[in-house]
Amino acid sequence: MPRSKEGDYKSAFGGENFGGEGGPVDWMHPGGKFAGVGSREYRRPDERITEDIHARLMQHGLIDASDIDVIVVHGEAVLTGVTRDEEMKELAECVARSVWGVTRVDNRIRPLYRRYRAA
Repeated sequence: MPRSKEGDYKSAFGGENFGGEGGPVDWMHPGGKFAGVGSREYRRPDERITEDIHARLMQHGLIDASDIDVIVVHGEAVLTGVTRDEEMKELAECVARSVWGVTRVDNRIRPLYRRYRAA
């Protein structure tokens, strides 16, 4: 029997040799008692954390990330730049906190407009 080409099932199962995101490795063993348990000394690389924060900021529909900079050192994310208002600043911080591997967020973003509360 001839062997199928990866292109025949790639759209159904994901990327390279079933190992891509959404492939059998993900859907055959969802959860389980050891899900999320890694090797003892593993720490997610700062570059990957930075990329994920940037990607999530770009994907968020309520955040204009065009003037937000992200630096990650030893899992600690520093956000700098300018946003339109305080709400966008807070949303950016929430997005950064949600990324796996972030241990702390230092939000130094400056909002252009501040919320005023009635006295």
